[in-house]
Amino acid sequence: MWEGRWLDVSSPVRRVAIVGGTHGNELNGVYIQRALKMAGVRGEGFDVVMLEANPEAAKLNRRYVEEDLNRCFKVEDLENPGRTSLEQNRAREINEILGPKKSKTPRADFVIDLHGTTSNSGTALMMHPKDSFSHALAAHLQHLDPSVRICHWFDSESPTLPSVGRSGLTFEVGPISWGVVEPELYSNSLRLIQAALSYIAAHNSFVEGSSQLQTESCSVDAYARIRPVSFPRYESGEFQGDLQAMLHPNLHGNDFSPLAIGDPIFKRWDGTDIYFDGPEEGEDLTFFFANEAAYYEKNVAFVLARTRKLTIQRLKLS
Repeated sequence: MWEGRWLDVSSPVRRVAIVGGTHGNELNGVYIQRALKMAGVRGEGFDVVMLEANPEAAKLNRRYVEEDLNRCFKVEDLENPGRTSLEQNRAREINEILGPKKSKTPRADFVIDLHGTTSNSGTALMMHPKDSFSHALAAHLQHLDPSVRICHWFDSESPTLPSVGRSGLTFEVGPISWGVVEPELYSNSLRLIQAALSYIAAHNSFVEGSSQLQTESCSVDAYARIRPVSFPRYESGEFQGDLQAMLHPNLHGNDFSPLAIGDPIFKRWDGTDIYFDGPEEGEDLTFFFANEAAYYEKNVAFVLARTRKLTIQRLKLS
């Protein structure tokens, strides 16, 4: 179903969607999308659509009303009449606007979904490992801003909103608290989005043969998700099911740092440490989304990842 779906360096981009408010309390994305809409931002030779994904959650300043919208986009869930939550119904509406997901030619060629995170992620761009156009665009943005990181999220069918388009990526920007607009991160994200739209215009000119631009190879690090790591919890007693330890100070605020067997990853309430014991090992291990507040309800302390060296072809614009 997915092979041949993603854009590549020879595919024109005709319609781009910029989405904010997939989580209603991640306000940078909500207000960036609204600002671009009010400004009447257009693409050079392609359509740009602005979409507020979960306006009901945004009104309440909550992540979601009934369930996480960004986990409602698997085909089986979109087609399941028994799933009737507000977010699942909204996912079906978005699938009609930007998809359909099952089609190899959905209405949106490229989706940019704007998120915030309480973890110290900087600007982390989440994408499918086989999405070559997203990699090329991300490599360009990293060239402009070396703090940008390329991350591989789901490597099979994704339940996330960008998966309804042909290609897409998620801006995860942090650290930022729920329910606030962080000015510096807002400005930086807006600058990167404008740079992305300029890159897409240049890409289309290159594909159509109407420019003298050239491609170049660049080497980048990509952080590939392995699995979530859960908090330790009491198995019995008065506090059964509750947290047994907090994230270790060495991990908090240090996303994308190396992680090795034997490193402390949690600290019990009595001050003793719990150590990482694998089974994964290797010098390329790292982590991100450390102490993400929204993941406490999912019992996720951080996401374990590997650092991979990639060679990417991107347009040489500067």
